[in-house]
Amino acid sequence: TMLVDAVLSVDVAALCCHKFGHCIAMSVLSNGSQRQRDQVLAALSGHAQRLARHRFAASVLLEAFTFGSDQEHSLLAAELISGEGSVVDLACHFIGAHVARALIRLPSVSARVHYDLGMGHGALMKSKYGRALMQELAASCDARL
Repeated sequence: TMLVDAVLSVDVAALCCHKFGHCIAMSVLSNGSQRQRDQVLAALSGHAQRLARHRFAASVLLEAFTFGSDQEHSLLAAELISGEGSVVDLACHFIGAHVARALIRLPSVSARVHYDLGMGHGALMKSKYGRALMQELAASCDARL
């Protein structure tokens, strides 16, 4: 754990964006101590919108949604959906669309995400990634009927 502490003593947000460093951050989220996990989560907080569109950092966010507590999920998700049109912007981005899919699966924000996506339907249908997400949602709704 001393090695992990040393790695986390530098800029953790930059670590999340690094080609190989993001693997360390993901490993900390799944296997690290609570203090180490809190360091990674703190680095994600405040930058979640930007990191959700980053090739490597988005994987760290998805890992946080997988291994974090409900409270941790809610805090990150609240930041991601806080701005007007933020969910639609995410869904229209080729990396952000993966994060938008993860938000749909979070019970604490799922209804809000569905609502925002519905309100932004026109913009989503003009985007390759947004259109794909909307088609997936429509297929999943049809499958439930």
